[in-house]
Amino acid sequence: MRAWRGLQAKVRAIEDIPCPIIEAPQPEDLPSTIALDPHFQETVRWFAQDPTHGRSLLSPDAQALLFAMVRNLKPKHVFEIGTFQAGTTEAIARAMQANAGGTVHTVDPFGMPQVPAILSKWPREMRRHVRFYPIDSMAFHLETTRLNQTSDLTLIDGHHDYEYVLFDLNAARRSVAPGGFVILDNFSQPGPYLAIQDFCASTLGWRRCGTDAPVRPLRPFDPGRTAIINTDFAVLRAPSDLFVGSRPVTFGARPFSGRRIRGVRLKRKPPLSSGTLSVQCILRGHAKATPLSEVFGGATVTVNGVAGPLSIEFDPPLNVDGQLDTITAEPILVWDGPRSLVLAKPPQVF
Repeated sequence: MRAWRGLQAKVRAIEDIPCPIIEAPQPEDLPSTIALDPHFQETVRWFAQDPTHGRSLLSPDAQALLFAMVRNLKPKHVFEIGTFQAGTTEAIARAMQANAGGTVHTVDPFGMPQVPAILSKWPREMRRHVRFYPIDSMAFHLETTRLNQTSDLTLIDGHHDYEYVLFDLNAARRSVAPGGFVILDNFSQPGPYLAIQDFCASTLGWRRCGTDAPVRPLRPFDPGRTAIINTDFAVLRAPSDLFVGSRPVTFGARPFSGRRIRGVRLKRKPPLSSGTLSVQCILRGHAKATPLSEVFGGATVTVNGVAGPLSIEFDPPLNVDGQLDTITAEPILVWDGPRSLVLAKPPQVF
């Protein structure tokens, strides 16, 4: 029955959609600059008349903003947590078709068999820009980690309870490319709102885009909280660099091709300062027939403010043995100094 309903979906043919193209905007101001552009209302009117309005829970303004963000950013990959009936997915794919490039990876464990049926109604030129995953967001992020795949824009519109949203935000922190964007829907609700508050308080370098609306603490549900009119969005931008402070920063368990780790290399960026750096690493070996093999070690070093790469060696090195199917390495950093430690890229295990 759900597949049959999906096959009844109405999909407009590919056509030119008016859209403001912003020349050299300040990245943090991109969403609000788009929304304030006089041509943006033409984009909104197009989506207000689109039959996907019944297949998306977003307002026409929100769909138009996503479309315009993709048109301007020209992302190679977009992650969408929460497909529903692929209405918002379609807005993103239309922008990618207009850009002549990009893939939207959309995730929904409840989307079978309706979503594939809907996608089958899309024009072929749009279908090549979408990949649907009938799994939950945890399984999806494990897969993107395995493939070492990042997104330039992530839309989080799944389960709205605090714990689920905070997980999706922290998972997106690892998978979003430097300088990329995360858009969170249902910001008016207490779960997403509190998750954003706690995420920004504990994660260095991330910024809210747009002017904050007044906070009314006695209204845990507040439709006036968003900074972007006629949407329920909070938009975050990832830092271009990686920041390490007194809170331990882990870069995730990444596939590793060897069995021995001698240390970690770091590439710093200004502003440089002196301080104490603690590096730990967990080396894990996985096999179906044997128990998990896990070893950890590290080093603590004093770092001066002189420019140049850092190479921290472990004594003793880390080793895993035996017949193993996969091996992963997870570096963890803690910094004690007058300013944050700034890295140009994630630590390199050697």
